[in-house]
Amino acid sequence: MPITNTPLTKAQFEFLQQNITDQITQVETAGVIAQSGLHYVVLLQVDAPEVDLVNPFFAQLLRTEALNSDSNWIPAVVALNNHAIVRGGPATGTLSERLNAYLENGGDRILVTQEYANLSSLAGFIIDPCNIDPGTAAGCLPGFTSALAATGQTSVAFSYTMTAVGTPTITFAVSTGIGQTGLPSGITFDSVNTISGTHVGTGIFTVTLTATNGVGATAKTFTITLV
Repeated sequence: MPITNTPLTKAQFEFLQQNITDQITQVETAGVIAQSGLHYVVLLQVDAPEVDLVNPFFAQLLRTEALNSDSNWIPAVVALNNHAIVRGGPATGTLSERLNAYLENGGDRILVTQEYANLSSLAGFIIDPCNIDPGTAAGCLPGFTSALAATGQTSVAFSYTMTAVGTPTITFAVSTGIGQTGLPSGITFDSVNTISGTHVGTGIFTVTLTATNGVGATAKTFTITLV
């Protein structure tokens, strides 16, 4: 049974929408029908059991015609988009606006494939080009694509590289905000996009990462855990 009160995370949405795209490719390339569908259902049950996409997809396995991207896959896309909106998007706005707000993810951008965006459009969800891989349409506010947490070991060299999408060119900065610890001693920012060095000791350290371009700036908290 789906766990309806569990937020749909960035990793889960990225996995599922990529899975849909991959399965379409397999069907179009190999002509696999039921086998591909069963594979998809198994992946959903194992890797994201709380996401209620099994029923709409399983219904397609009962159809006799070949799977295709213009009809059979749309119910799964609708289910995933609605799932994201209800469990992670804002409560107001059109469905497309609410979906794009979810994908913008407060600056921790979720990118979808062009195939998934095309299917979403057929289903009535218009995805902003900034949220379509590679996320570099004109005028996109920076969105981080590197993880916002990293783990390292005491007395062992640590390295983390910031990545973000958006146009025009992005520059990065690291700062210490109110209530944040700052970088551990021995670990520094190279003024380009990398945080690296060696710290003797354990602990949890927090800083603010900022990505800036001609459109604006996106700031996120970054956590380093040294064990």
